[in-house]
Amino acid sequence: MRRGVAGYRWTGLFRKTVRYALVAAQSMVLGFSGVSQAQAEYPERLIKIVVPFAPGGPTDSVARLVSARLSEKLEQSVIVENRPGAGANIGISHVAKAEPDGYTFLFTTNVFTGNPAVYKRHFYDPVNDFVPMVDFGGSPNVIAAYPGTGFKTLDDLVRFAKENPGKVNYATPGVGSLSELGQALLDSKVGIELVPVPYNGGNPAALAAVTGEVQLVIANVASIMQLMRVGKLVPLAQTGPKRWPDLADVKTLEEYGIHGSTYVTYFSMLAPAGTPQPIVDLVSNGVLDLLKDPGLKQQLFQAGIDTDDGGGQDHLRARIAQELPMWADVAKQIGVSID
Repeated sequence: MRRGVAGYRWTGLFRKTVRYALVAAQSMVLGFSGVSQAQAEYPERLIKIVVPFAPGGPTDSVARLVSARLSEKLEQSVIVENRPGAGANIGISHVAKAEPDGYTFLFTTNVFTGNPAVYKRHFYDPVNDFVPMVDFGGSPNVIAAYPGTGFKTLDDLVRFAKENPGKVNYATPGVGSLSELGQALLDSKVGIELVPVPYNGGNPAALAAVTGEVQLVIANVASIMQLMRVGKLVPLAQTGPKRWPDLADVKTLEEYGIHGSTYVTYFSMLAPAGTPQPIVDLVSNGVLDLLKDPGLKQQLFQAGIDTDDGGGQDHLRARIAQELPMWADVAKQIGVSID
């Protein structure tokens, strides 16, 4: 038999018939997670990973890569269920209200930490409604220009924006998106004020910059890499803590001397609050085990995820704790608020 986390055998249904209280007491010693009396076997049926975006996007693609591998690992069906809408709030709040039985999980980006800052309606509580499981890592956003602007570096952009206040615009995938929040954070650091132009998604936003409808686009590196490779967009700077390997000649904001504005688009997996900790441990440790596979790591890198930047439950909890106040401060500063 194959062995999984903490040396336990991965059987078809992880048959463990001991009582939850006993297993919970033993888990610190044995490293295995069990289930409640009502769920003596786990997983005994299909598992859903909810993606709060439409099919075909980067988050959906990554979730499907992971779910296929996890299905093999657990020897149980694991599927992706797309629940887009309201800037990802519909899917996220659906998981917040789901039965915490280990059969519904959330796979999302850091829209999870950005949305509470910009939406007046409280769709979910990012701390109390969820249990962090896996931080898959992430990738930087890129500030990229329409070639006709003549911008070659971030310094070119900042200089022009200061000399021409209010005359530089950029495309975002939507009002209150992380692209808008991240650029507002940068604006505050360098003393400029770019004008956001919201579009209905990342692809329309990128197309607007390619055609010159707007001067800039702020987008995740993976989503516009090909456009930059063929010269349809000019990368000016990247927002991560280090240079993305495929953009080794493009400076980070820190390298431009702009401190305190670093951020990445990261991907994460969470469970509804109340999900038994033994199940959370079992699944999250199983996913972390999968992420050690070089083949999957390369696939995720091509999708825009540096898994070396990720980690387990504590890592994700710390990431969430860091981002929530950061985006709240930015949203308050720029006055963005969505009903």
